Amino acid sequence: MTLKSLLEAKDQQYVYYCKGELWLSYGQGSGQTAQLPDTSKFLNSDSSDKEHYDSLVVKISEASQNGLLTNKTLKSKSNKTLYELPSYPLPNGINNYTIWGGTIEPLKQMYMIITDEKSTIINIFDNEKEAIKWID
Repeated sequence: MTLKSLLEAKDQQYVYYCKGELWLSYGQGSGQTAQLPDTSKFLNSDSSDKEHYDSLVVKISEASQNGLLTNKTLKSKSNKTLYELPSYPLPNGINNYTIWGGTIEPLKQMYMIITDEKSTIINIFDNEKEAIKWID
């Protein structure tokens, strides 16, 4: 990847899930992660909530608000936005994920809701219908 393409790529960020980690990424293996082995738990931007806090939440929210998040938006309602969230296997060798033009397909689609209130909360769902019920 050239310096020019790397700088251009930072203007487009993608959130995906891989083996217990939530990624905010601008290229294969580049970006920031949050440990989230149990997707039934939520992540929060409120640093006083030590069990659920992760600084990545603020970065994902900012990317969403600034139009840099390239995940497919499924629904938006007041202070909540629902996105598709691909779940990928660990990369093998030099192959890239399909979101970066490679051949590694997602294992499944998951769903991410970003809720912006007093703090920002990110919830992950395995089921689209459940996520839509949560947002409504």
